[in-house]
Amino acid sequence: MAVYSNGIATKKLLVAVTYQQLLQKDASKIRVRDIAEMSGCSPATIYRHFETLEYLIVVSSMRILDAYTVEYGELIDRALDPASTYREGWGLFDRHAFNRPDIYLRLFWGPYNDSFESAAQEYYELFPYSGSTRNTAYFFIMFFNGSMQERDYMALRNIANVGLITTGDARYLSQVNPIIAKGMIEDSVGLDASARARMRDNCDALIYQGLERAIEQHTDGDGP
Repeated sequence: MAVYSNGIATKKLLVAVTYQQLLQKDASKIRVRDIAEMSGCSPATIYRHFETLEYLIVVSSMRILDAYTVEYGELIDRALDPASTYREGWGLFDRHAFNRPDIYLRLFWGPYNDSFESAAQEYYELFPYSGSTRNTAYFFIMFFNGSMQERDYMALRNIANVGLITTGDARYLSQVNPIIAKGMIEDSVGLDASARARMRDNCDALIYQGLERAIEQHTDGDGP
């Protein structure tokens, strides 16, 4: 038991140290020797707990999502109507994503996405968080799904289920909206905070506009 406890403590330390590095520099510039020096662990110890440096960075990047996941759980628990939850959910995601576009791109679309689900599971085993208290299952199904298209479709299906849009609209928007977000978040990398905020507002507006048009077409009887 002592060995296991020490192992957990070491993994937490390595995640904390790597997280501090992420706050100071781009993930591509983090080196094993820096983590070893700051943590007091040898490179061999680091690789004993995390098979690659990249995977350690992915797990540590989850801490940057902490504020987003807390707020997302609170949003779900407010039990708003599905369309309002969808709009606020995208607004929340964009607010955090445009603040750290480098991390969000890597996690949700880029090279870290393939290990997103396993990294999220490992991170929350080390640092437990309950997420939503009223809709726990839905929260974890949404959050642990690394596909932005699938996540978006799940949320849009809730809007279709109450008759505001068609399932065809849900499928279309779930393909288009993540593309809009990805492109604009990618373009915001390297910009200053005010420029990123303007791009975030434009991204929100485009996503909201697409949903509103689908609702108007369907409720007016012009939809397919």
